[in-house]
Amino acid sequence: MSAKVSLLSAQGLGCERNDRLLYSGLDFELKAGEICQLRGANGAGKTTLLKSLAGLTPLQAGRVVVSLVGAEAVPMQLGVEGSTMNWSQSGLGCCFIGHRSGVKSLLTPLENLLFWYRLNHHDSRADSALAEELRAALGWAGLEQSIDTQCAYLSAGQQRRAGLARLALTQASVCILDEPFTAIDADGVVLLERRLEALAAEGRIILLTSHHVPDIANLRQIELRQSA
Repeated sequence: MSAKVSLLSAQGLGCERNDRLLYSGLDFELKAGEICQLRGANGAGKTTLLKSLAGLTPLQAGRVVVSLVGAEAVPMQLGVEGSTMNWSQSGLGCCFIGHRSGVKSLLTPLENLLFWYRLNHHDSRADSALAEELRAALGWAGLEQSIDTQCAYLSAGQQRRAGLARLALTQASVCILDEPFTAIDADGVVLLERRLEALAAEGRIILLTSHHVPDIANLRQIELRQSA
């Protein structure tokens, strides 16, 4: 696993879109083992904020610093206004799963997961040697019966599960999820809630958005209110 983050602190974050201020002066702290739901109306900037924290778009305002488990040094600055979060350059890991399934329709869930794994991990094992581990990850996401079916023939919920299987394999200590419960049935929602609790119990930080209020113990919530 990459270096473990014990605390992620966001200070003075802000976002403007089309000359309209969505939010400003946003401060929060996320501790290892916490699951936090980012709430807000449509268009409040939730997805933009998640992408900025994941390092996919620059921070428009403020800064983000992290403290590492067991580290005695001063907290490390990961991002500042006008720059993107430098997770990999700092030897840290962040797993971002967007609101779309993120799977290629012509590939099976197993092939999709292998493709993602090769992009994100340095592993000299042959594909055949990885197959059992990848199948277990898909089973972790509740997709045991459709592992070898082309994704074009799967339901939206099954495709979503195929994308979420990455959580079972990621080495990142920070997981950022945009609407992870979308298209998933009731049983799948309960399964994912328990899986997220287990990841948090390993010391991960999980930040998610959802219009569904997860049934998760000690769930924190941050309200992203639109500026007047």
